[in-house]
Amino acid sequence: MELKNHKITKDRDNRLLKRYFTELENEKRSKVAHNGWIMNADPMEDFAMKGWHYLRRTINIWSDSVKLRYGERPSDSPFLWEHMSRYVADMASVFDGFRLDNAHSTPIHVCYYLL
Repeated sequence: MELKNHKITKDRDNRLLKRYFTELENEKRSKVAHNGWIMNADPMEDFAMKGWHYLRRTINIWSDSVKLRYGERPSDSPFLWEHMSRYVADMASVFDGFRLDNAHSTPIHVCYYLL
């Protein structure tokens, strides 16, 4: 949103508040939650599974990334676990090292699995 001539106008690229959710341009028009961080929160808590953070708007949103819902085991989301496993293996074959950005909000059981 932008202030022009004392009027608030819609502008997708210039918002006063960042979006918490985005609609994907796929057949299902899937909705995804953006990732971020919560001040003084437990870094081991998977806040995407406790949706009240989104309802209370307590998350400082990073609008360039989305929260992935892995579940507790690969059978909970087979495509995601397989896709990310292939991605990690591909990156490990190309680079000597790489980092897990936003590691504090990736469930620890997923980190163990991918390592």
